[in-house]
Amino acid sequence: MSNLLIKIVFNGELKSVSSKFTLLQILEQEGYPIPPDSKDAERNETEHGKRYIAAVNQRIISADDYWQIRLQPNDTIDVLGVITGG
Repeated sequence: MSNLLIKIVFNGELKSVSSKFTLLQILEQEGYPIPPDSKDAERNETEHGKRYIAAVNQRIISADDYWQIRLQPNDTIDVLGVITGG
């Protein structure tokens, strides 16, 4: 399979990415690093210390599955900040 570019929408912005990209790869490319240990409670913190969750086509994806989700043409990826407290 060749490495074609596909168009996706990431946080409302149209992007072209490799057809081989996974959700994990686009998150890392966009500044949302995830440590190798997916069981780490702090795994979803950006460099600014904010927690987040990721959704593909309005479906929330478990952080444990980010590496398994292969992006498809026209996918919409939304990264949502998590606010805690009372």
